[in-house]
Amino acid sequence: MEIVFTGNVEGGRVPGYICDLALDYDIHLKHVFEGHITPYEARQLYLELVGFSQETKARIMKLSVDGELTPERACFVVLGGVWTVAEAEMIIQSCDQPERILTSMSRPEDRHLYLNDLLITRSVVLGGALDRKLLKTELTENGQIIESEDDEAPLFIDFDPLYMAKIYRAETDLLIPWLRNAKQVLKTGQSLVVLVRARSDSEIRHYFLNDLKSLKALVHKYRLADLQTMICFLTTRDFEDIPEVQQQQITSLLEQNGVYLMISPDSLSSLNKEAIRRLETGRLIRQ
Repeated sequence: MEIVFTGNVEGGRVPGYICDLALDYDIHLKHVFEGHITPYEARQLYLELVGFSQETKARIMKLSVDGELTPERACFVVLGGVWTVAEAEMIIQSCDQPERILTSMSRPEDRHLYLNDLLITRSVVLGGALDRKLLKTELTENGQIIESEDDEAPLFIDFDPLYMAKIYRAETDLLIPWLRNAKQVLKTGQSLVVLVRARSDSEIRHYFLNDLKSLKALVHKYRLADLQTMICFLTTRDFEDIPEVQQQQITSLLEQNGVYLMISPDSLSSLNKEAIRRLETGRLIRQ
């Protein structure tokens, strides 16, 4: 990560715009007039330019000190398009061994390790799909609502690693997608907390009471601080394969606790395919 500038670049010194950038991020370059950026300084710039949160950067540096993951790799999988910033943060903050996923360490023949990574990865993919849906700006054309390919809605995205829940705060009014039997708008300044669970129909039924406990904890944690906060339970369209009576029971329990049901148009099968593709892509890029 060391950078050295020749005499052809501003007389051999570090360019002024890079110095200004470093100052913006409170990074002190010690060898400006020698035209030299040390590996440590370059690594700091790389981390800042990717846009990781302070909590994520601290975890990355802890992993680096432990020899588990280099900061360069954490940055490159984002800038290389394997993961978005929000997806990478979800992995780094929630996993005991995030380096396994970010370096695509496990292989299908390592069955138990690979399946564990796949379980996490498919939830990250589901959370990323919700990010993209919320970020898409909806425009009206000839009386029809269409999604803009270029514009993104101003939206703050955070993550609660204890519950594997996405946290959103709107900077403009947004229509909340995928709600079952409801239409809700996330108002400017309002927060949305979404428990992300990429499950099959049998897994939804088996683990729902555990998920309900997590939802109650989220209600207590976030709605006490702000009564306007909305809480959602996000799962796959495999929910539709659950018997109608059980669907109604789950929906009723969610409503009793003030939680909205959010059903992704993606099936668990499609999420698994995308998760496998991400892991395979990560294996191909440079270390």
